[in-house]
Amino acid sequence: MSGSNTGFCTKCNTTINVIQKYHDSTHHQAQVQITFKDSQFESIQRSEHDNQFHCPCGNYQSPNPTGIRKHAKIHPKPITLER
Repeated sequence: MSGSNTGFCTKCNTTINVIQKYHDSTHHQAQVQITFKDSQFESIQRSEHDNQFHCPCGNYQSPNPTGIRKHAKIHPKPITLER
């Protein structure tokens, strides 16, 4: 894909119209490390149900790892109850 944003992804056997690195991060990256406002961090797994990263706050999800990283910086790490 030299100089072009159109190509073929061998991981999902589809034609893509974005840079391969962006496609890989938004479709194939399995987890992302996020850092909250209070400097606590957590590793978030991509949901198999909807293929998105879900913030533990319960109010945000994104297929893009950059989006959830930016979101996490706005609030302290949410308290989650043990089940």
